[in-house]
Amino acid sequence: MSQLEQLLQDRLSVASSELAAAQEQLTIAQSKMDSLARRVDAFTRALAEERGESNSLAKAVPQETPSSNVNKSQMVRELVAANAQFGTTIKDITATFVKAGVSFHPNYPYALARRLKKSGAIKELRGRLYPVKTETAS
Repeated sequence: MSQLEQLLQDRLSVASSELAAAQEQLTIAQSKMDSLARRVDAFTRALAEERGESNSLAKAVPQETPSSNVNKSQMVRELVAANAQFGTTIKDITATFVKAGVSFHPNYPYALARRLKKSGAIKELRGRLYPVKTETAS
């Protein structure tokens, strides 16, 4: 094995472990954010109930969930790109939507994958989705 090949292999290993650690931190942060959002909502409702304002407060303060303005297509493109080496399954997409708290129809991940394949953003090989590498003209 040449020195360059060994260097590249070492850097790939380091970058892969850093990516895994960052993804784990992201998952933990999202979980904590969801938990805190539920606590804030519970305290807001309890306070409104105590004041007798439960209906007026609920209307005055719209409860925006973190997933209300999520671009699901972008989420899937990022997921597929992050798992480019091993590919992404529809089950992975569904799990990501559930973990992010996104509401969706059970067929939506399949329809979204079909649209992204048709647009050329991803390709499917043996049931796994991979990003399509775009080459830039120089």
